Order: sequence, then structure tokens, then C-alpha cells
Amino acid sequence: MDLFEPPAKRFSREQFLAECGQKLHDTVTELELVELRASAACLEALPLVPVPGRPTIWGLLLFGECGLYFYYAPDENAFSLMVRQAAHQKLPPEQIVPLHTLHSLLFSRPQKRWFDFLSGERKRVLNASFKDKDGIARNFSFLCTHHAEPVLRKIQRCLRPET
Repeated sequence: MDLFEPPAKRFSREQFLAECGQKLHDTVTELELVELRASAACLEALPLVPVPGRPTIWGLLLFGECGLYFYYAPDENAFSLMVRQAAHQKLPPEQIVPLHTLHSLLFSRPQKRWFDFLSGERKRVLNASFKDKDGIARNFSFLCTHHAEPVLRKIQRCLRPET
């Protein structure tokens, strides 16, 4: 085997978007890699089941023609693989949350603070809130890999399509 030989199956972005579109019964047009930060109660209300021992969830925001989705495909390192196999547990399945179906879903940018210059993270953060089935307000945030302003505009277009 040649070290520079390309992998047997290479998955293109277009193929991935098409596969996601088939699973969602929607046409996925764009995606954004994000880190979801939420409390355990909020994750339960979404509903998402994170990998145990991880405080955050990395996933994809999928922008569809009919809705907005959070896609989480669990991953693991060598150590967690050994622990999971020793405990005879299965890898958690991929999870897709249709965010557009959440009641009173609102996205916003965090307020500016005087010490924001110390960290560049604020310009990549989006805050979100929704009401769960019991009417309790839940909050979470996304840390985007790109600036949050363009992502927020995409979300707003996705949640309020032009008529």
C-alpha cells in the first residue's frame, strides 16, 4: 500500500449534505461546525444524550430549506473505546434535533463587556433560549468555528424564510 494513496472512499461535502437531507426529508443547503454548551436539564429537554464525562457537545448546525437542525455524531478516543467495549456498551447513535420545532426559540448575541478584548471567543458565541414542554425557559449557547454574526443571519433566514 502506497502512503500517498487516496482513501478507498472519500465523502464529499455535497454527498454528506445529500445524505443528511434524505434523513431529514429536507434539502440541507449549508452547515456550520459548533460546540453546544448547555446544562444537563437543557440537554434533556432538547433531547440530546452526550457522551458521559464531556461537558460540551460538538456537532453541526444544518440549515435546511424547511428548518434548522443540530446534528450530533458521537465520537470517541482510544481510551473511551476500550472502556465502552469492556462494559459491553454500544456507541450512542447519531442524534438530530430539529431546532425549528422548539417552542419560543430565540437566538441572540451575548452582551458586550469591557473585558471582552482579553478573549476572542465572544465574537464566535451565539446564545439561544426556548421553552420546554413544561413551559420552563432553557438556555444554551453555540461556540461557532466562524464569526457568529453571519451564522446568526443564516439562522434567522432559515427560521423566518422570505415569502
